[in-house]
Amino acid sequence: MHKIIFLIQCNDRKGLLAAISQYFYSRGYNILHCQQHSDTRAKRYYMRVELDLADLKTTRKELQSDFARFAQGLELTWECHFTDYRNRVAVLVSKTSHCLFDLLSRQHEGDLVCDIPLIISNHPDLEYIADQFRIP
Repeated sequence: MHKIIFLIQCNDRKGLLAAISQYFYSRGYNILHCQQHSDTRAKRYYMRVELDLADLKTTRKELQSDFARFAQGLELTWECHFTDYRNRVAVLVSKTSHCLFDLLSRQHEGDLVCDIPLIISNHPDLEYIADQFRIP
């Protein structure tokens, strides 16, 4: 399932959750997950919204442009990430194996969505792990 994740922050005020949710609902998007937090000390609002892109009725660029106009009206700072885009990640390791095993296992099982084309170390100790996962 292809998804888009919005990370949003702004000055906290009433009605933000309702306005943002209504924006996505009115455009036919299904909200899969939504987390929010209000920092009462800093008076900041933070939100993470994950949408299903199965019913995308526009291009990704248009979706971002439309949301940018909406966000400007509410003075939101935001970024979005499409989950079907895979980052290329180099892993830097030293002598302990537990973190390397964890990262490579998660990537292999699909829990960590990225490509790992390279492992860099200042010791040869973990080369056998890289060999197991066929990563140079």
